[in-house]
Amino acid sequence: MKIILGVLIAGMLLVPSAKATPTAGGLLELCSSSKEVEVATCLGYVAGWVDALNGTNLAFDKGEVSTVILADGVTNSQIIRVFIKYMSAHPEVENKTAGLGLMGALFDAKLMGMKPVVQASVSH
Repeated sequence: MKIILGVLIAGMLLVPSAKATPTAGGLLELCSSSKEVEVATCLGYVAGWVDALNGTNLAFDKGEVSTVILADGVTNSQIIRVFIKYMSAHPEVENKTAGLGLMGALFDAKLMGMKPVVQASVSH
């Protein structure tokens, strides 16, 4: 595990196009690359994004709260393939953040959903 993490970190340091917040188009270039270090950077970004977002509660304008849920069994490799396919059909997303591109791809493929959080009412 430490070796894989080291490779991913090295990939992030060596690839000039890898930014803290890449665009969807930039992530697409990394994920579609024939260079192993760029693909490793893509995989590292996707794995981190999934880990950070899955199970997170999001609050919306009207006070509603929902939990982000990924479909059971979805893998990072599957997410990357779905993202590449989605981006080829949606070039208008290339200038958006990579996270928005990934969300669009996963919602479109029905691999991500939102589960409303039931908030307990407080009685006084």
